[in-house]
Amino acid sequence: MLRLRCCEVAPSQPLFAENKWVLLDGSWPVQAYFAINKTPLEPRRKLHHGKYLPIDVTHCISSETNKLVVRINRSKYDKSPFNYAVAVEVVGFASRSDIREACMKRLVPPEQILDSIKKSLTSSDDDLIIQSNLTLHLYEPFSNARIFDLPVRGFDCLHKQAFDLDVFLDTRLEQQSQPRKARISKVDAWKCPICKADCRPQSLVVDGFLMAVRDSLAARNMLKTRAINIESDGSWTPVQEAHDDEETDEETAPAPKKPIEVILLDD
Repeated sequence: MLRLRCCEVAPSQPLFAENKWVLLDGSWPVQAYFAINKTPLEPRRKLHHGKYLPIDVTHCISSETNKLVVRINRSKYDKSPFNYAVAVEVVGFASRSDIREACMKRLVPPEQILDSIKKSLTSSDDDLIIQSNLTLHLYEPFSNARIFDLPVRGFDCLHKQAFDLDVFLDTRLEQQSQPRKARISKVDAWKCPICKADCRPQSLVVDGFLMAVRDSLAARNMLKTRAINIESDGSWTPVQEAHDDEETDEETAPAPKKPIEVILLDD
């Protein structure tokens, strides 16, 4: 499908790249009118829809040349800036298996990830260590209840933490009353759960280092590990956490008995 979206921009700056454009909130100016191939379009404004929504223009498009007309209705004496940009966006569909297969083709090698982590633990000026280690959380951020199965993040994400692909896709679905196979995802819900960067399916990459970490923990029956410590030389160790059922000697020691105090009350 094709849709028309309008957003506020700063005309003094270059237009946003696609990965930044998709993160902008929509906005329809009241003095603007739009038409495609002489078909008037009705902007979906915040007053009626809760927020500004794109316009589906699929039915307006022909197989030949298409023309978008934007008319601005305001006085010639109005010199206030008109800070808006419009775009015709293509909305595609892909199955879960296709998304997973495409993500695996964008697997970042473990060595590349580890080199990036090692560089972040050293100074770029004099190669002095400014941080001895890095603690990296492994539990997926939606439920915080288990380790990821397939660790992914957005291409623009600057953090090292990843989230699970299947859980991420499940949380994009709408129409919760329908079976999962009958549901589709929300179009504008593809943001990183950690940093809100662009995480559309075509922007997801697989973290090869964290895949290797998961395989190593699985081989040692340690998939309940919540985090690992990564040293500046690239070595890593699981973070040991105290369990709730473990108590210290101080907690298990019986409390000292207090002497019994007898209070006599006169009649």
